[in-house]
Amino acid sequence: MQQRYERVSVALGIVSGILVCVLYLLRLPPIPQFEDWLIKQWFLLRGELPSPDDIVIIAIDDKSIRQLGRFPWRRRTHAKLLEQLKLAKAVVIDILFVEPDRERPDDDRLLSDAIAKCGNVILPVLRLDEPHPAEANSDEWKALEMALCKLSYALPQGIDKSFMERIAAKASDAHLRLRAPITSFLVGCKGIGIAHSNPDTTGIYRQLPLGTPVECGSNEEGGLRVLPSITIEAARAALNLNREEVKFLKGGVMLGDSFVPTVGANWLMDVNFIGGRDAFYKLPYHLVYSGKVSKKEFAGKIVVVGFTAEGLYDIRPSPFSQYTYGVEILANAIHTLVHRQHFRRLPHGFIMLLALVIPVLLSWMLPRINALLALLATIASVCIVTLLCLKSFSANIIISASPVYAGIVLSYALVTSWGYFSVGREHRRMKNLFALYVSGEIAERLARYPELAAIGGEDREVSVLFADIRDFTATMQRLGAERLTKLLTEYFTVMSDVIKRHSGFVDKFIGDEIMALFGAPMPTDGYALNAVMAALEMRATAESLSKRWLERGDPQLRIGIGIATGIASVGNFGALDRFQYTAFGDPVNLASRLQALTKETGAAILICAQTARKVEGVVELKPIGKVTVRGFSEPIEVFEIVGVKSRANATSSAR
Repeated sequence: MQQRYERVSVALGIVSGILVCVLYLLRLPPIPQFEDWLIKQWFLLRGELPSPDDIVIIAIDDKSIRQLGRFPWRRRTHAKLLEQLKLAKAVVIDILFVEPDRERPDDDRLLSDAIAKCGNVILPVLRLDEPHPAEANSDEWKALEMALCKLSYALPQGIDKSFMERIAAKASDAHLRLRAPITSFLVGCKGIGIAHSNPDTTGIYRQLPLGTPVECGSNEEGGLRVLPSITIEAARAALNLNREEVKFLKGGVMLGDSFVPTVGANWLMDVNFIGGRDAFYKLPYHLVYSGKVSKKEFAGKIVVVGFTAEGLYDIRPSPFSQYTYGVEILANAIHTLVHRQHFRRLPHGFIMLLALVIPVLLSWMLPRINALLALLATIASVCIVTLLCLKSFSANIIISASPVYAGIVLSYALVTSWGYFSVGREHRRMKNLFALYVSGEIAERLARYPELAAIGGEDREVSVLFADIRDFTATMQRLGAERLTKLLTEYFTVMSDVIKRHSGFVDKFIGDEIMALFGAPMPTDGYALNAVMAALEMRATAESLSKRWLERGDPQLRIGIGIATGIASVGNFGALDRFQYTAFGDPVNLASRLQALTKETGAAILICAQTARKVEGVVELKPIGKVTVRGFSEPIEVFEIVGVKSRANATSSAR
């Protein structure tokens, strides 16, 4: 039964591993949701990182709105702000300018001139949730066409065909979803890009597309191109890279000599957040606008202009906070690229190997330990995987541990459920059955390994004990069935407890006689001494029990015990539909004869010479001499057990 349990458990571990690997590869629930939740926990456990000094946020906050008036402000206001930012490496303005100011065209001219004079301004492109085409040859259409053809990136040669097809599919409706800044702003800006981040399956904004496939029909080269994100453009400006040094490849973006791993046909990057709110140095818009902040404050830095005012609703959940400003998400993404803190992910093959091996190893181990250790082993496995993932995460390596965790939990659940409802029920039944005849420890071992008591026999050296009530027929059968049953039940119960306490096996009750085996069905050390010590305790117990019986008017109890040691055939014997565990052979016959001989000699306990050799030095022996025993051709040397010489010796020998 135990071997079957172990085999089935390993099979369940394999099934668990394969199942979670399939879910992982096909991205079927709940694996993606669990994975995204885990990544958030890695951020929280890792903690926030030190704030960088090269990225500054100019916040359009509530105080600035009170100072400068209700938003949106006039574009000449932004033009004046840019005069303070000429020394910055890059200025990312997270404000949309996709339509001209028809009421104040001079404001557009002022802002256009300011953008050109700065030479470091990066503007966002609007991405619509639903396709909405612009009219052909309209200002919007011309601006978008100019943006896509002049400020986007060409795809390098040799890209995988299937990946190219995915890019083409995404680029097919780009004209219908995008709105570029007005043409006059495009002329003088450093770059443009998508200011868009993606929520994961748990609603956390921690991923950002680095590029969007587009089609540019009027371009001389024509065909597919990539519109970058404003984070890529900000990083390019900060790292002093030209456009040829940025390449959108399959599986990532080459940013100078740094390869940024991404996923999908929109180059989705995991943002390595350094923190949530207040992770970056912020300056209120109105202070910079008014010139109260020195221009040198921004020299060589990346400036991100965006909203933090509560009423402008640019708030999203991030790994560190449910209320993170959109401008802070952009700043985190820019920091990830500029400081080369991008995440790398372990290959799918390695993750699936872990998801297969760990559950199988766990399922192999669980049947071999008890329930508490099994639970502790499972918890330990989860803790080890957690420490490994957290250590890797701190080194900017993401281990997709969701299938590993799922495999561990599923393997534990299946194995323990199988053990409890199938094997456990049979185990408990077997244990309870064996416990009637042997000690609890031996019963537990037999229940776990019932093949040790399987049908069939084996030759093994054992000690056999027979105990019989003296004058049973003459004395006790006159008591009547009810009273006799009560006395025998009391007698057999206490004697069985003594036998089991000394690692013996109660073979059977024959009338008033008890037959017990020592050294079977479970092999034990010191079986001969165990039998002798059990006999001595049985003698003392009989004397104590007899005293109680006499006090309440029951007959006197006296017993005789015979013990023999030798090679016997032990095992389950009988018919196929009815059998019992017992022993056959000379030791059985000799023990029975020695028990009968106690009546003639008046001794309480008689043992054979082989038993005596195994216990000499521990118990006090009295030689009876050689006795002719029926069934044996040669006289048998017999000894009487008088008592224990030394309890210390007895304990030592039993061990």
